Amino acid sequence: MSEAAINAKSEVVSQIKDKLQRAKSVVIVDYRGLTVSEVTQLRNNMRAAGVEYKVLKNTMMSRACEELGITGLEDVLSGPSAFCFGYDDPVAAPKVMKEFAEKVNKTEIKGGIMDNAAIDTKVVDKLAATPTKEVLLTRLMWSITGSVRSLAIGLNAVKEKMEA
Repeated sequence: MSEAAINAKSEVVSQIKDKLQRAKSVVIVDYRGLTVSEVTQLRNNMRAAGVEYKVLKNTMMSRACEELGITGLEDVLSGPSAFCFGYDDPVAAPKVMKEFAEKVNKTEIKGGIMDNAAIDTKVVDKLAATPTKEVLLTRLMWSITGSVRSLAIGLNAVKEKMEA
């Protein structure tokens, strides 16, 4: 193998390591059977959710994981694999991929990575079922404002009772 080829491969591994270090979650999928239009739709869905969808060689991903100390992906990194890197929200990649997989019924989630550790499909499913960060923040704000609103109504009722 030429030195240029070795350098090119080490550059790819370096780029994958960077993606893995920045990602809050990674979902690994088997993309066999998807049409070009379905992959385009998936990429659009991913982009809208702030997730990067990338088809990478398993050997390059395996090498990057090895260098980062991520183990447990040996069985997952076989056959055609695409990787969904969720950089902002840890549930975004699992949620979008799970919804898409159920819609087209042609692709399979093989596993994932979170916090520099391999996760299985059960964990990916649980992450997909978790509300997004925005939804959780909205719920928190509603519960806080609801409590304040209830307190204000109660104090107003006491005030009105005292005035009567």
